[in-house]
Amino acid sequence: MAYLSTTLKAVSPFSPFVKKHNPNTHTQLFYIQTRRSVIHKEQMFVAVHGVPVPVESSWRLPLSDVVVVRKKSAFLERSWNSRDVRKLVRVVGVHLLSLLAPFHFNWSAFKLCLWLSVIIGICITLSYHRNLSHRSFNLPKWLEYLFAYGGVLAFQGVATVARLHATFLVNSVCHIWGTRAWNTPDFSKNNWWVAILTLGDGWHNNHHAFQFSARHGLEWWQLDVTWCLIRFLEATGLATNVKLPTEAQKKRMALI
Repeated sequence: MAYLSTTLKAVSPFSPFVKKHNPNTHTQLFYIQTRRSVIHKEQMFVAVHGVPVPVESSWRLPLSDVVVVRKKSAFLERSWNSRDVRKLVRVVGVHLLSLLAPFHFNWSAFKLCLWLSVIIGICITLSYHRNLSHRSFNLPKWLEYLFAYGGVLAFQGVATVARLHATFLVNSVCHIWGTRAWNTPDFSKNNWWVAILTLGDGWHNNHHAFQFSARHGLEWWQLDVTWCLIRFLEATGLATNVKLPTEAQKKRMALI
């Protein structure tokens, strides 16, 4: 039986990137980076037992320069087991329960939700991501622990929830829709509305180009709330060794 190779790429000078996938996983879609100048019906190939074969069922995602090749439906064409059913019941159940929320609404809880969303969101982006994961700056241990404990309130500790968060918005939307300013070997893009929702982490192409940078919104107009707080901590002497890309590094990574 023919199978899709783990390496899939478009036969075009406009498509220099290759995306590899593990054939043992349940990944259902293969993504290919293309330029906006490539025509919609670009011919694409996969390797079937080492022989290139054209793929007809491919399409460009709306408002994006990413082309998707369909392997099979992740929902209808999969072999369901009891674990899949339990996951489906949990996910659907949470959404059904949310329909009861309007009947229990009150303004005090709504205001508390907004404040906690901002405070906990800052702790995740400032502490978990930029400070602990990428070491973009240093904090006194007492303040580092304080922000880290604030991030715990987001309940992102369990593996399943962490994986869901990792594939949501920044690592999905920002690899499909947005603009690119830097020549990175991936699909990362800057997306302004994701940056608003994630307190600055939506400037994903900037982050992929300079992962060490404490500042993700590199332009003056790129809103980065987390960077504003880091800058304040630096000004007060609490954050030290704050890393930013140099002009030479920017020039080397620029698309133009």
